[in-house]
Order: sequence, then structure tokens, then C-alpha cells
Amino acid sequence: MFQTKTNFSKKDYTIFGSMITFFLLFGWVCPFYFITGIPCPGCFITRSILSLLQFDLSQAFYYSAVGVWLPVIAIALAILYKLNKNLLAKKLIFITCSIIIIYWLYRLIWQFGTAPFVFNNHSLLAYFLQR
Repeated sequence: MFQTKTNFSKKDYTIFGSMITFFLLFGWVCPFYFITGIPCPGCFITRSILSLLQFDLSQAFYYSAVGVWLPVIAIALAILYKLNKNLLAKKLIFITCSIIIIYWLYRLIWQFGTAPFVFNNHSLLAYFLQR
């Protein structure tokens, strides 16, 4: 039969299994948001893309301005890798990650506390701070 050789180690399977266990125990929630109560840099990007797929541009920008551009960047990356422009693709990934972090810091400073960018009062950090 067909045999597929994978490059996954036992450590990779352990990490993956731990993540699945976490999601099954606590529900599908961002681990960063669950622990700290602060939305992570990727929070609301999925909702933004889903709103974009429903052609609701204002709602997509409401959730995350970065999420609106990620499908375009993903297509650009696919094209760059197909054309074997790996260095340019890596630069695009670095720029995109930098923009996501800068946008997250902007939202933490100027938009934190307004919907949807609010503190999770049920986080582990909030639990220990209330004790």
C-alpha cells in the first residue's frame, strides 16, 4: 500500500494533543484570551473574514481591519511561492506579522474596553486578581 513519510516528531503530536485537549475542556477559545483576559493579536480576525465572506464590509472592519486584507495577502503568498519567490514571500510574511502586532498594540492603547475589544472577566488572570 501507500506509505507516507511525515516529519512529525513525538513532541509535535504531544503539543497537538495538548491543544485538542485544551479546546475540548474549555471550549473553542483563544488560549491567550482565556488566560490573560486580553484579546490576542489574532482575535476577531476570523470573524472579520467571515463578515467579509458575507459581503458585510463595515462589520468586517468593525472586528478587525487586518482581517479584511488577509485573504488578499494569502493569495499573494500563494502566487509568490508558486513563482518560487520565497525570499519575497518571507518578507511579506514578516511585514504582515509586524502590521498585525502594531494594529494589536494600537487597539490595546486606544480601543481597549470598547466592544468587541474588551477584557474577559472570566479569564484565569481575572480569577487570580479577584482573590
